Amino acid sequence: MRRLVLALAATVALLCACGERADSRLRTVEYGGRTYEVDQENQTISFDGVVCAYSTDGGGKVTFTAPNGAIAYWQQSGGIGHGGWSEDWQEAAGPGELMNALKSASGSAGWAGERSGNPLLGLMLLAVGAFNALVPKAAWYLSHGWRYKDAEPSEAALAVGRISGGAAMLLGIILFFV
Repeated sequence: MRRLVLALAATVALLCACGERADSRLRTVEYGGRTYEVDQENQTISFDGVVCAYSTDGGGKVTFTAPNGAIAYWQQSGGIGHGGWSEDWQEAAGPGELMNALKSASGSAGWAGERSGNPLLGLMLLAVGAFNALVPKAAWYLSHGWRYKDAEPSEAALAVGRISGGAAMLLGIILFFV
């Protein structure tokens, strides 16, 4: 029991210790035959000598501002997105291209301000996993033991319950924080 708690604590500590290097906020990506330079710290995206600022609202909308003050936006909702721009937008790249370059620069399907995990599912997996890992005999009785009269779980069944509980807890932590 103590080893399991120590192993879980070590796993959480290792996950929390991960961080980005200071120079990892500046990325150069190729998209659609064009080279983009994304500066995530200053929230700018550069292409063909043009530097546009971008901002997110946290709800899936990204607004791009060109040097002449023209505005373009991209709104993402799940797997569907749409965009538009003001009449004075003269840049060669549209908001969809800029958004895809931002996603490529982030190194994942998500981008700053967009969550890909499910915190509620993460909490549920964490709770069920903790129950299975910490009290595997009670978990066995709830899932199998009630079916049989005077039955006891084997050591293998308890070990599998602990291991699957630990795996569920790890998956729950990942889903909660991603």
